[in-house]
Amino acid sequence: MLVLKISYNGEIHRIQFDQSPDHACIQQAVQDLWPSSIIHWIKYFDEEGDRCTLVEATFTDFRQTAQEISGGRQLLKVEIDCSLPLQDSDYVEAMPVAVGVYSLDQRKMAEEKAKKEEMRLQQEGEEREEEERRRRKEEDAMREIDEEAKRVLEQNARLKEEQARKLEEERLFNEWEIVENDRNADAIAMQMRSQCRCDRNADAIARSQCRCEHPKKTCAGNTGIAQQSSAKEAAVVVETEEDPTMAEIRAEMSRIKAACEAELERHLDEWLQSNHARPTYEDWIADVHPENVKQRATSGPIIDPRMYLEHSFHRILWNTCTTRFDQLTGAQKHWCRVDPREPMSAAILCESSNPVAQQPN
Repeated sequence: MLVLKISYNGEIHRIQFDQSPDHACIQQAVQDLWPSSIIHWIKYFDEEGDRCTLVEATFTDFRQTAQEISGGRQLLKVEIDCSLPLQDSDYVEAMPVAVGVYSLDQRKMAEEKAKKEEMRLQQEGEEREEEERRRRKEEDAMREIDEEAKRVLEQNARLKEEQARKLEEERLFNEWEIVENDRNADAIAMQMRSQCRCDRNADAIARSQCRCEHPKKTCAGNTGIAQQSSAKEAAVVVETEEDPTMAEIRAEMSRIKAACEAELERHLDEWLQSNHARPTYEDWIADVHPENVKQRATSGPIIDPRMYLEHSFHRILWNTCTTRFDQLTGAQKHWCRVDPREPMSAAILCESSNPVAQQPN
């Protein structure tokens, strides 16, 4: 239900519509209020507060100004201007001509107003479209920024996980070295205790044989021979009948040693890939075993002299991997090779033999 509130010359009129009216219905309702008058114009205030003329082209905009009132009804407000009919009979004959001319001018003005209103509405529509395009562009830019930030965060998370993995590998390797050293020490201690027991058993057997088989005068002279023979027999028994626990320990030590050697080889291959321009044995040892670096010199790190011994696994692995590394030239492979050194000379020649300083251009 809709109520039309009409203002004219200080008068207020209300017309109630049961159904939604169109432009013609509103014009007819206004004309019915003043049937003998000429309605010059019907005006309303739009949502922006502008005073607009109600015509067919602006009727949709006029309907948007409806206000909700009690009873679920809507209220529309308009203002009108009309002229009362002439009362003098002298002018009665001239009224049709005057009314026709005024109506023609009014129609032209209404058409011009309608065109201006249509242009205004079209311009507002274009502005809204431009605003929508600008808003979408800003949303796309913000979405790209969020995605880029998300990618950076994911990349940082992967780098942190990789660093944590490398630190965990180094920690496990260091723990393995400690365990291996402890097991080697335990194994050597057990072997020494077993050897001592065998020696004591051999001495006891030798003394017993001397007392039973020889007189007291000759026993003292033959004790040394009997002891040597019994000791050799006891050592043979120990070698042939090994303790199962020792065999299990040796097997576990061999397995752990093989795993660690494989991990060292993998680390060296990856290290050479990222440091193949000027690789040195000392730099690799400083990376894989920083605890073996004795001093940081200008020419390079000075490492533990034991790393240069003839049977050093790290030295042998270094020579093997650098020889088969395809990205090194023949001259680079020659200068990368590390020959065995004695412990005393290794400490003295460590810095002067750095391949970085000797490598040719």
